[in-house]
Amino acid sequence: MQNKGTAISIIADILDQAQEKKRAKDVAEYLVGAKLQLRLGENTVQPKNVNTPNRGQPADFQVGTTAIEVTVNPADGRHLSQIQRILKDMTLHVWLLVRLKDREKWQNVVDVTLAETLAGRVAITDIETFVGQNISEIGGFDVAKVAAELAKLFRVYNEHWLPEAGASGLRIVAVDPECE
Repeated sequence: MQNKGTAISIIADILDQAQEKKRAKDVAEYLVGAKLQLRLGENTVQPKNVNTPNRGQPADFQVGTTAIEVTVNPADGRHLSQIQRILKDMTLHVWLLVRLKDREKWQNVVDVTLAETLAGRVAITDIETFVGQNISEIGGFDVAKVAAELAKLFRVYNEHWLPEAGASGLRIVAVDPECE
């Protein structure tokens, strides 16, 4: 990883590189999982292979009363149906994490497809911001501290998610001395 600017830009670059290798879904889900563990504690979510069914969970992750689904695809019927199934449980909210370039389209599709009362229980944000903003906040918006937090994120990603769930070819390697 080279210094690409903000944490959001760095996450976007990593996802773009993963997209070129046709592994963006894996990397996105593992980054989100690592971020949730870093922010909320190691036992908050558990690593699983992206291709493994959600083991009774309504989405990729469930934290509290929120189902978190990660996708790198443009708006599609499968995810819309999944959101509708999740919302049948009146206790759950949904966070749909998508690529930044697709966020507005996803929002428009959800707004058109779901009744206003249901759409209000769905937060759609981009993966880049979901991960990058939190890392920046933890680092106090100080460049050196944010770099250190990114290094922690990548360590959790590499050490806790890849060995159990992913392929070693998805490893994130920091080449910027500030991020090592």
